Amino acid sequence: MKILLAAIAAGALAGAASAQDENMAGPPAWFAEHVAYMTADGGRWSAENADPDAGVERYVIVWTPEFGGASMSGRLFGVSDGAETPDFWRFNVYWHPGEERVVAMQRGAQYTLGVGEMTMTDDGAERLAQTFYSGADETAIGHMSQPTDENTYVTTSYMIDGENWVERQSFTWTRETSE
Repeated sequence: MKILLAAIAAGALAGAASAQDENMAGPPAWFAEHVAYMTADGGRWSAENADPDAGVERYVIVWTPEFGGASMSGRLFGVSDGAETPDFWRFNVYWHPGEERVVAMQRGAQYTLGVGEMTMTDDGAERLAQTFYSGADETAIGHMSQPTDENTYVTTSYMIDGENWVERQSFTWTRETSE
């Protein structure tokens, strides 16, 4: 009897999953391509730091694919004198099936949380608009990232004031390949 009930339950779940799959819109093709690009060859990218007051020589971000490339997680940290700092940020980028959009979430020190939507522009740039929450404060920040070749991309960050994006700084990220 237990085997029969287990078989019936499994069949019902499989049927529900199949119907759900047929009705579920998946992520846009650009998202899978973006995840593959960012996570290739170990997913480790570095950018020189031009701000001597930041206390690090360069920044490093490491992206890891998740669930067969359907999403990715990452961490951003600094490097000074060859030593890695603790993480500044942790990231999750994923397809939100209920909202049918790509969501980027990042968590940082002091309970800071950034959440927003990632889209792709017509010229192939990744556009990310996020709201950052820290205590009772909310700040809108944007990033535009444009690949220049298979191992380099440029990210520019912006303060978002309504519809206006005010440029703050840019970083050129280079893939650190493992050879």
